[in-house]
Amino acid sequence: MTLSIDPKLLRQAALGDLSPDDIAGLRPLFVSGALHKMWRNGPIENVHATEAGPSDGRMFRMNTYLTQRIQTIFDEWVESNSVKSFDAVTSQQLLDLMDELGMILMSGESKVAPELTLSDVAGDAAHEVIENAQDMTASAADWAADDGAATPPHTCGRSMAECTGISGGRRNGSRSSRSS
Repeated sequence: MTLSIDPKLLRQAALGDLSPDDIAGLRPLFVSGALHKMWRNGPIENVHATEAGPSDGRMFRMNTYLTQRIQTIFDEWVESNSVKSFDAVTSQQLLDLMDELGMILMSGESKVAPELTLSDVAGDAAHEVIENAQDMTASAADWAADDGAATPPHTCGRSMAECTGISGGRRNGSRSSRSS
């Protein structure tokens, strides 16, 4: 499944009665949406549903930890970009934020709780969780490129494959498996 980002439709659906200037009001919506797309409603849910999967308590601990990480990244992004209104956010700024969020789950050694790595929890399915995070980042990159933004290889300066250490499939340095 491919996520397609249309910022105008996203704003209309997500904002409701909220103003694009209400950063504090939009923060929980953004954080919750990112967590659900990257983590909770992704492949980790299949792992959680198995008998050997993490308990509800462990999932709660991981969700809490990852929520705090996403909140921190979002808050730092707002501050570093002096975001006063989402109407003024450029496609490049959005791409930078999504790229940073995608880095949360880019390897089996990514922390999903203070004492747990993605590999500890997801085991053989870790690559699916990583690919889900990459798809979110690639969708943002595709949208940003269509909107005229430069698309750097990654905030760390390496390609996705170099960051994840995984090769094969579509993770061969290309951003997306979608055709142009």
